[in-house]
Formats: sequence, C-alpha cells, structure tokens
Amino acid sequence: MGFKYRKAKVRSLSTLKPGDHIRVYRTLYFHHMLVIRVIDKNTLHVIHYTGQEKCCEEQDQYSSMQTAAIAGTTSSLLLAPTDESAPKAKIMEAYVPFDLSVQILEQLEYEPGDAINTGKKAIARA
Repeated sequence: MGFKYRKAKVRSLSTLKPGDHIRVYRTLYFHHMLVIRVIDKNTLHVIHYTGQEKCCEEQDQYSSMQTAAIAGTTSSLLLAPTDESAPKAKIMEAYVPFDLSVQILEQLEYEPGDAINTGKKAIARA
C-alpha cells in the first residue's frame, strides 16, 4: 500500500515551509528533498539523499544528464560504475538553486494521517 498524496507545481519558493516534501524533475527521474528553509527567491536549504561528494551549490544549474538531454545528445549519458569506485549515496544538507522558469518543482501534500512526520518533526527525523 502506498501513500496517498497530491502534487502541486511550485510557482514560488516563498510558498514552501520547513518540512515540506518536494521533488524536482531531473531528465530521467524525480529527485526528492525536504525543505529546511527558504534562503531567497531562487535557493532552498534542503535535506536529500545523494551520491555526490559535493552538492548543488558548486554545480552548474543543470546536471550533465540534463545538459545532454537538452542538447539532444542522450547518447552521451553514462551509467555510474557499479564497483567500489562508485560514490556512496548519503543523506546530506545542501543549498540548492532553482530556476522555476525551466525546472519542474512540485510539492507533495499527503492525505491526513498518511504522513508519519511533518514540518519540523520531519526535518528532525531526517
């Protein structure tokens, strides 16, 4: 049995609050995050699960996969190595920039009673 939720397109980061569950479309999948706080009109402080040593604030706006897809060069996509050299995923905090004019960002809102932890309690649990 899965969770019941409603997805709503985020049109302004200012509408988000601590503990909100959000997801951003990244070419082949949705990347999920929890909002810690809104930094400014283009940046969120989030908790997310990632395999990258350094996160979003040091990257270009688009990942290499997004850039390849936008350029129409999907053949340049590479799969991550499966041996010990592959980066280990971990839960981490990051400052993530968003450009809502080109990125699809959604807030997931759960049915009453479905979400175990919400708001600041969700952040503390993460």
